[in-house]
Amino acid sequence: MNREDAPTTGMIDLHCHLPFGVSDGPECVDDSRRMLKCAAESGVTHMTAVAHYGHYFPEVCRAVEELRADAEKLGVTLHPAFEYDYLHLESMNLEELRFIGPKSRYILLDFNRERIPYAAPMRLFELAEQDVGIIIVHPEKLFGRSALPLLKQFAEGSIALQINAMSLLPESPSHVRKMARTLLDKGLVHAVASDAHRPAGHRRYVMREAREIVSAAYGDALAAQLFEVNPARMLENLPPLDAPEFPNWLERLRRRWTGR
Repeated sequence: MNREDAPTTGMIDLHCHLPFGVSDGPECVDDSRRMLKCAAESGVTHMTAVAHYGHYFPEVCRAVEELRADAEKLGVTLHPAFEYDYLHLESMNLEELRFIGPKSRYILLDFNRERIPYAAPMRLFELAEQDVGIIIVHPEKLFGRSALPLLKQFAEGSIALQINAMSLLPESPSHVRKMARTLLDKGLVHAVASDAHRPAGHRRYVMREAREIVSAAYGDALAAQLFEVNPARMLENLPPLDAPEFPNWLERLRRRWTGR
């Protein structure tokens, strides 16, 4: 993936269920305002405010417009969009897609199942050929290690992978946390986003905490790439930068013995 520059001004959250009263987002405007305040205090300057795909985009936009003045006072730019299920792509017209930003042609895609459908690689690469960028959201929550070869194939084919901030915290399920770290170790993560749905509880806003964890474990440069640089690039419709691998001692030993 190329290294053209994109402006960065702070953390960018490409996946937050901020719109209230829509889909499974916050129940009321006050909850959304609390989430916005937490995002701003974390250093977030842009948020893609999403709902799960449905025939209610005007409601998503109305919720975002009601929050826009609060967001501007906090220094946060908002953009409404959808999070799509893979099955939606089979019947959707490309003109109907809601992208992550006004300059971008990237969409958020949830497989929403434990196995990647057999036809998925062909379908996603077809979309890429039609100038639709794909960001696969929270693969660490859905898949185990058996999916790593296919996820690697996606990443090498210019499809981005986004993990959730909460997946990095100690309170997340151990199998989710381990898979998130495995994806980071193998250099397969292109962005971290909040996927927050509520102002409190296990779906709360934890971008700052997640960034601190990535910075401590992998360094400030990778933290900046995943929380700022790559999200900014995708908002500008530029491909994200690839991350380096961080092989553990067992992987380093295997490579020494096999020469691969």
